[in-house]
Amino acid sequence: SVKERFLHPEKTDEGTTYRPSLQATARLHYVRAGVNVDTWSTLTVQAGLAEETTASPWDDADITEGEPASLGLEPAPGATRGELPAAALEEKNYLAWSKKLADHLYRTRPLILWSSPDLKDVSKPGESERDFRIRLGLKSHEIRDDARFRLERAYGPKLQRLRDKIADADQTIDLQQSQYDQQKAQTAISVGATLLGAVFGRKLAGVRNVGRATTAARGMSRAARERQDVVSAMERREMLQRDLEALEAQFNAELAGMNAPADASTLVLEEVTIPPRKADIT
Repeated sequence: SVKERFLHPEKTDEGTTYRPSLQATARLHYVRAGVNVDTWSTLTVQAGLAEETTASPWDDADITEGEPASLGLEPAPGATRGELPAAALEEKNYLAWSKKLADHLYRTRPLILWSSPDLKDVSKPGESERDFRIRLGLKSHEIRDDARFRLERAYGPKLQRLRDKIADADQTIDLQQSQYDQQKAQTAISVGATLLGAVFGRKLAGVRNVGRATTAARGMSRAARERQDVVSAMERREMLQRDLEALEAQFNAELAGMNAPADASTLVLEEVTIPPRKADIT
C-alpha cells in the first residue's frame, strides 16, 4: 500500500545504491490583508529515512521550490538498495509523517518580506532585498518628481499672471511715454509760437497772442497729466515686479525644502514575517 518510486541518477554503475527517503509535495498559503499578500507556494521536501529519524524525519529535510522531479517505477539496472527502516513499512506512519510535515512547515517556512517605514511600501513575495531597494529608489524619485510637479502646477499660473501683467505694464509705459513725448513737443511748439508773437507782434495782448498763450497753457497741463500717467504706470510696474520676485522666492524656498530622493542603499528596512495559513497546508 506504500508507493515506491526511484530517483534515477545521471549515471549508474554497479556501485550505485538507493537509500530510503521520504518525498512530499507541499502547498502553502500565505495571507495578510494589511500588506496586500495572498499567495501560494509549492515545495518539494526530501528527507532521509533511518531508524533514528523516523520519529521526526523532517528536521534535516532538503526543501526546494517547485514541483518534484519525475521518478521512475523501477530502480536503475545493477543498483543496490539500502536497508528500509521498519517504520517505513507501516502505512499509518505516512499519515503521521504528513501531519508532522505540516507542523514543521508552519513553524519553519514563514514568508519573509521587507517593509520600508519611510516610503510605506512592502516587498513582493519572491522579491529580494536588493531588488526591493532598487524599486524603493525609483519610487523615491517618483515621489519627489510628483511633489515638484504639484508645486509647479500650483505656482505656475500665479507666476504667469504676474509676468503677463508686467508685460502689459511695459506696453502701457511705452504708450504713456510716447503720448507724453508728443504732448511735450506740441506744448513746446505752442509756447515758442506764443513767445514769438509776444516779441514781434504789434500788440502784446492781441487776441491771437492770447489764444496762443491759452493753448500753450492747456498743452502744459496735458503734458503734466501725461507725465503723471507715465509715473503711475512705472510705479505699478515696480509693484508688480516686487510681487513677482516675492512669489518666485516663496516658490524656490518650498522647492528647496523638498526632501532629496532617498538613498535606497541606506533605507532602514524591517522584516515582515507571515506564517503559512495552517488550515490551508496540504
